Amino acid sequence: MKIILLIEDKPEEMAKAKLILSEKGCRFVSADNLDDAMRVWSKLGNKIYGILTDLHFPERIGEKETACGFAVVTRAVRMGIPVSICTDVNHHFCGYLKYFMEDIEMLTHQNVPYTMDNKNWQQAVQKLIEQFKED
Repeated sequence: MKIILLIEDKPEEMAKAKLILSEKGCRFVSADNLDDAMRVWSKLGNKIYGILTDLHFPERIGEKETACGFAVVTRAVRMGIPVSICTDVNHHFCGYLKYFMEDIEMLTHQNVPYTMDNKNWQQAVQKLIEQFKED
């Protein structure tokens, strides 16, 4: 069974992402913080086929959100798991994402798709699914 790990801390954004994944016929599990995401990932192991993640979310429940998505992205790239980032960097006033992604791609020769302006879950899901076709 192939599963997508969805990571998003905002309930309204999580609902949007879940709807789109469901419409695409994807099986998924969700987490709203880094601890939960890593626990799920550890439990499911090689059943995680792809990761769809926000960039800014808390490390633990009740904590302030930070750029925990970087930990998820680098681990996914290292493990060869397709990953797509869906974030709103303008909301967080951080334009550094494009530089981070350029460096990840240069160092690993892997393309990690991302959406930067508003959260476009449709586009992020499509970019993730396109990576599956490359397998």
